[in-house]
Amino acid sequence: MTNVSQRAAIFDFEPNEYRYKVIVRDAHGDMAPETEHGKEVRRSFGPPFPVYSGPAVPLESGKTWKNELVVNDLYDLTRPGKYSVQVLCRGSKSNTIMISVVP
Repeated sequence: MTNVSQRAAIFDFEPNEYRYKVIVRDAHGDMAPETEHGKEVRRSFGPPFPVYSGPAVPLESGKTWKNELVVNDLYDLTRPGKYSVQVLCRGSKSNTIMISVVP
């Protein structure tokens, strides 16, 4: 995440899986099946963002904050095929990436 605004952005510190909403779809556009952990995380999301909250952390203008999400902790990607992955965060959307799971 890069702050492209002219001012500091303030974020609540929370585990990445609660900070971001991950959308994974199969080649037909259907949602990939969630893992049990993924279902737990989804249930924690209240409109429009997660209920989980922690201390505030500033991200200065022009600075980048690198995060990591393990998508297969949230979705069952054991079935071979093509999947699209997009991440949402506080009104912003990532680019959509395509991944292929091979047998």
